[in-house]
Amino acid sequence: MQFRALDELTTEQELTRLLTHTSSFEATSRKHLLALRRQGSLSDYGGVFAVEKGEVVGQTLVFRAPYVFPHGTETLGCIAAVTTRPDHGRSGVAYQVLREVHRREREAGEEHVALWTNLSWGAHRLYEKLGYRDVYLIPRASTLLPPRQRRAPHGIVRPGRTSELDAFDELHRETTRGRWGFTPRTPHHALTESRLGYFDPSKDIRVYARGGRIEGYAFRQEKFGRIRCPELVASTSRAREALVNDLERGGAGMLLTFDFSAASDSAVSLRRRGYRFMQGSWYRLLGASLRRSLSAKEAVREFGTSDARFVCHLGDMF
Repeated sequence: MQFRALDELTTEQELTRLLTHTSSFEATSRKHLLALRRQGSLSDYGGVFAVEKGEVVGQTLVFRAPYVFPHGTETLGCIAAVTTRPDHGRSGVAYQVLREVHRREREAGEEHVALWTNLSWGAHRLYEKLGYRDVYLIPRASTLLPPRQRRAPHGIVRPGRTSELDAFDELHRETTRGRWGFTPRTPHHALTESRLGYFDPSKDIRVYARGGRIEGYAFRQEKFGRIRCPELVASTSRAREALVNDLERGGAGMLLTFDFSAASDSAVSLRRRGYRFMQGSWYRLLGASLRRSLSAKEAVREFGTSDARFVCHLGDMF
């Protein structure tokens, strides 16, 4: 078995790569991956692809993101889309691919790696064998909204605009300064995500502006009669309250859920409003040190995820 980087794949292997994803994932095109690499969020080698008899039988993509640990800021190796072709399942391909990723990341001078996974997936055991530990369970706050909602306070809450995407990044940078976790984001993060079609600001983002200045924004996702807010960033309590009010008004009679730091940063307000909190879910962030083995408690301390200073939103998933 050979290991190749993204740029080392032949045209035929590139086609094979696009077919290796399971039904749970959509293949990320080379065009998108190259755009992410230009932005600075994809590693220089793109990922590791296991090739056997000229065909890709396993793969993973490797992104890079700034991460503030309690001990200082580093570039975090972010592993995504770990996939094995069905006819090579349980043959050790994923294990070997990840070991190759670790080798490359150590050579690049990186200290830590992380990935998102679901506890129900069998791969969770594989990750633990490779030194990964659960470091962050997504907090969640939910409520069933009554048919009618209170009016929003003074201010304007409106749809987002493409021209404001860099302003959203700046607001995120401003409000997360001094915190631990995924901050600051890579340059033009929101603009790149939007151009790649991951979200539409006019449909998916609500903005609170006052005096011509954006004080907050919130992602609004509606599906199957439910509303989810996985990212709410605000520089003032006034903006935070206005955005929560807006989400509630727009979801009368529906289930409204806040996830990630959108839930934990708004905990006081949401509890006052009667939301039920669930600390953790099946989906979680796993982290590992490339230099030493960590216990579960040591990994949580290393990544700083149990502290109120930790910040993580929808845009920090990979």
